[in-house]
Amino acid sequence: MKIKDLPSGGTNFRSSVGNSSFAKKLSAATRVGSLQNLADNKQAIMHAVKHYEKAIKRGKFDSSRQRQAWEMIKKKGSNLSKNDEKEIKSLFKHLSKTSSDSDTKKSSQAQVNKDMVKDTGFLDEKNKALKERLKTLENVSVRRNTSMKFVSGPQDTTAARSGVNTEVLNRRLSQKESMLKSRLPRERVSWQEEKKKRFEVSSLHKDMNVRPTLSAKDKKKEEKNISSFQNL
Repeated sequence: MKIKDLPSGGTNFRSSVGNSSFAKKLSAATRVGSLQNLADNKQAIMHAVKHYEKAIKRGKFDSSRQRQAWEMIKKKGSNLSKNDEKEIKSLFKHLSKTSSDSDTKKSSQAQVNKDMVKDTGFLDEKNKALKERLKTLENVSVRRNTSMKFVSGPQDTTAARSGVNTEVLNRRLSQKESMLKSRLPRERVSWQEEKKKRFEVSSLHKDMNVRPTLSAKDKKKEEKNISSFQNL
């Protein structure tokens, strides 16, 4: 039995009355527990605890009262070592804690555990993702195993070694051919006729821009008209 197993402060604290009293628990701890070195000073400890029983019940066993209780033990006790002093002060610190504090800690810890149990969304999503990944890996392994074909006769693996798939190549060539055919005009054009038409149009434009040749009589008439126009 350790110090934390002894009764703590609070309204239910009893120094010497009842089966779960502090005196009976301390006797058991000093007899067979981890506080056997305090057996010589058990009476001094009980004297101090009874003196401050009301303060312990009310949760007011503060540091000043703990120091006064330690002085009482030093007066009534015997063979007190540094280890005894350390354990007695730890015992007083334990008595300064009320049972309500420990209950609230337990309840808060229980509430935290409940919240952690309820909040399993993240774990569910993580497990779901792992399951999907494992399923994908299993499907890939199954496909690999089923795609392996063993034949007794030898086969020409030149195309396979070269990395060329003839089926894919033929399909792509046919697609490209159909695409080029769709881009061709629906009505065929005779390029010789088209060239002749374009030549006729160009020669017509050329003739329109060339000045016609005049005879000698027409030239004299034109010069006469120009001179009469200049004399105006």
